[in-house]
Amino acid sequence: MGHVHPVYFHEGSVLDGQRVWVSMKVEKSQIFPSTAGEIEIIIVPSFNRYFYATFKKSYKKSISPLINAIKAPKSAKIVTLDGSIIGNESIISSVL
Repeated sequence: MGHVHPVYFHEGSVLDGQRVWVSMKVEKSQIFPSTAGEIEIIIVPSFNRYFYATFKKSYKKSISPLINAIKAPKSAKIVTLDGSIIGNESIISSVL
């Protein structure tokens, strides 16, 4: 999924304002009400180093209807551009 451009925000962290990848598994029924099972969603960061918010004040939450429909991912992995895993589903609110 593109055009969401996740950014990690955590005041005081050296990673504050960094672009990240998000991979999460969710119940299909959260997105498609009449279906069962799981689906993996991978959200791609912005690859343009000048086209993303680095400060929380200028960052806008996702307007994606799919992302807004997901209330509780079963699991998630938050990964920096260099491949470091920095979190799981517990910090999803500080990214999306």
